[in-house]
Amino acid sequence: MILLWILYFFAFVTHLSARSQSPEDHSRGCKKINGLCVKECEEGTYNYTPGCGPITPEATCNNPYPVPQNVKKCDYSECYCDPPTVRDRRSGKCMTREKCPLPLLA
Repeated sequence: MILLWILYFFAFVTHLSARSQSPEDHSRGCKKINGLCVKECEEGTYNYTPGCGPITPEATCNNPYPVPQNVKKCDYSECYCDPPTVRDRRSGKCMTREKCPLPLLA
């Protein structure tokens, strides 16, 4: 009887997990690790997944026009800011380039 309850519990948890992974639950996409959604992309961002190929870093206040890297990477997924916004690395927020803070002086 205990084994039956354990099997029922795992079936229920698996059902909930599969349900939370459905595409309609993550309309903006999500950051994935090993194919599992670990963080839903918030409003103002989208899921960047280049497949098995070179990665282009996210546009930031300090580097608004990044170029693709020469390294191929598979299973890469991240939430990037929607264009034309860029990421402010200090706050972690997406903003227009005009609203980016001035760079720190060395």
